[in-house]
Amino acid sequence: MLSIHADGENRHRLEDSFGTEIGWIHGRAIGFAGMRTLHDAVHAAATGSRAFQAALRRQYPGWPQHEPTFDELRVVNDGAYDWISDGKVPLARLLRLKGEDARHGPFGLEFVLPSFASEGVAVVVAQSLGCALQAHLHPAPPTTFVDEAEAQPTSLSA
Repeated sequence: MLSIHADGENRHRLEDSFGTEIGWIHGRAIGFAGMRTLHDAVHAAATGSRAFQAALRRQYPGWPQHEPTFDELRVVNDGAYDWISDGKVPLARLLRLKGEDARHGPFGLEFVLPSFASEGVAVVVAQSLGCALQAHLHPAPPTTFVDEAEAQPTSLSA
């Protein structure tokens, strides 16, 4: 479950079901943080790309269909950003996070919407991406407290 909260003009905060911030919408960029390895980020980009393209086809029926070639995925640089690409199309912008931004993992992804996409489309596409990427994100588990006086030992023997 993904919840989306307004966080300023054309900015939103994405939270998981525990209320942990896992992503953002800033204008036409939909981002997610919390991938621990580059391999995780590449795999998440491939998974997210499918959901991203499908959501755009639902919003814009004439949107061209592109299925990434997964065995060709690599990181490329366009002079300004690192992208995960299949050699034909950039799937997602690769983010190398530092400091507080990297609390759940040092890698993140941003999926960039076309220039004509509205804020409403960004929210709908973010919902689709959040569902698709849920297994790839590693937010810290929620803290639970157990009163040791109430904890009962359990036996695994039958």
